Amino acid sequence: MASDPKLREDETSPTRQGFERHLAIFFHDSTLWPVLIVASSAFVSLMGAALFFAVSERNFFAMGAVAILLVVSGDVFVRSWRGGRPGLAGWTLLVLWAAAAAAAFAASRMG
Repeated sequence: MASDPKLREDETSPTRQGFERHLAIFFHDSTLWPVLIVASSAFVSLMGAALFFAVSERNFFAMGAVAILLVVSGDVFVRSWRGGRPGLAGWTLLVLWAAAAAAAFAASRMG
């Protein structure tokens, strides 16, 4: 699908730079959707566990991991913010963090 002119146009678009340009390939090429689903699921499960241990168990290593990932995610979110709203990378990170928070909440309720 690399010969698709629309995909080539999105890859070279001046509005997509850095991480967002590489992330867009996974959303536009349907053969890469399984990779996107597995990577997203892994991030949500690991971040859900880190959030759970950081909040409920007061684990300092988990707090450090959450803090580092918040800083990195914040940097990517700020860089993807263009024209008054977040780009593809920003929305992806917001959805992943919301899913991780929901997983941590579910884990805390299950005991």
